[in-house]
Amino acid sequence: MQNQFASPAERLTFIQTDSFASFVTWFGVLCAGALGNIPSQDVMQRVFSARSVKVARIACFSAGTLYLTLGLVPILMGLAGHMLFEEGTATLPKLAALFLHPALAVVFVVTLMSTVLSTIDSALLAPATVLSRNVLAHIPRFSHINPLRLTRVSLAIVAACATGLAYWGESAYAMLESGYELGMVSLLAPLVYGVYLESPCPRGAIASMLSGTLVWLLHAIVGWESFFNLSELLPVGLNCTALSFMAYWLFRTRTSS
Repeated sequence: MQNQFASPAERLTFIQTDSFASFVTWFGVLCAGALGNIPSQDVMQRVFSARSVKVARIACFSAGTLYLTLGLVPILMGLAGHMLFEEGTATLPKLAALFLHPALAVVFVVTLMSTVLSTIDSALLAPATVLSRNVLAHIPRFSHINPLRLTRVSLAIVAACATGLAYWGESAYAMLESGYELGMVSLLAPLVYGVYLESPCPRGAIASMLSGTLVWLLHAIVGWESFFNLSELLPVGLNCTALSFMAYWLFRTRTSS
């Protein structure tokens, strides 16, 4: 009975050590999830809304601890669902129907839907605000438009792009990985240089964002699994991030000289 309900060994492997190539792939995914989330709206809002540096530091450490502990909940539920059900889809509704009273199952599903909708709401509003205030507002053709109306138009643009990406993506895991990779290759280098350099370089930041994003988009469109399809030991996300750091440093060196 114990072996019957035991999880397969491949699902309990934390670090891929079968080969060096599999380890590099695992490390690239880990960096995308860990580093790609740093220049995100969650961290920025947590830092900028704090009343002092100490509060911001405590908030970041507390949030990181909660991410690690609460992040284990869906993993454990996924392992339990794999052991209880043959099919790996709709695990949460199946677990709710199996263990909860019908009334509590309805409450659980409604709560789950509200969580998803609230996440969608913040995920759309944050980039729409950045697009309207930091990009479109500085274009002479759109500068005279009311900021609220410009934000609404930006919200529609972001929603249309998100819908297109949802239909274009192969799976939820692949889209999540791509979303974190995009933040890592485009925003991580300007954020790091801006925080640790006494005299940041605006042109270097723009070059960094453009180089990392455009090269990453090229790989996504063409479908290359490795950096310029050279070797599986060259993950796309890590190399595009390194290219972004190099572009910033080159522009900063050229400007200072």
